[in-house]
Amino acid sequence: MLKKFLKIKRMYRYIGAAVFLMIVGLVVWLVFFNGTAPITDSIIVPVGETTFTIDMDIDEAEPYAGIEFALELSDESASEFAFFTPTLDGATASPFMTKDGLHYFGFYTLTGINIFPAGETIVGTLDFTGYTGDEELTVTVVQTNVIRVNEEKKSVTTEKDSPSYVFTIQREAGD
Repeated sequence: MLKKFLKIKRMYRYIGAAVFLMIVGLVVWLVFFNGTAPITDSIIVPVGETTFTIDMDIDEAEPYAGIEFALELSDESASEFAFFTPTLDGATASPFMTKDGLHYFGFYTLTGINIFPAGETIVGTLDFTGYTGDEELTVTVVQTNVIRVNEEKKSVTTEKDSPSYVFTIQREAGD
């Protein structure tokens, strides 16, 4: 009887170890292969130029009615966020505002339905002015909220992984 009990106990240990390894494998897969790392890009600003632009793209599985972004500059005195221009048909830029050191901007539709397409799409362009220094500047999109309209015509907001984008702005090396 004792031998049978020890044999069953050993079997549960193996099952427990296998389940544990499966969970660890799943976590590793989710972290490294499921898009949790931010998209990074580098922008080189030519010598003498004081403006630069950033194309914002989004990859959504379902149509949506608008998006709100919040960005943070590594050095607020190095450049100014000038404006955001949506590039999608039917998109209206939302008012720009600054709160708690974050710059909020985005776009929406006036139709009240999810008219913007699923898939990867460039949704607009950010324009910056006043970049006169040679120091590197980082622009980080720290929050992305996707707004959809449900069957009851109510808006539902989904927050994306943050940070979603990190842009490094550098001055082109002079001659």
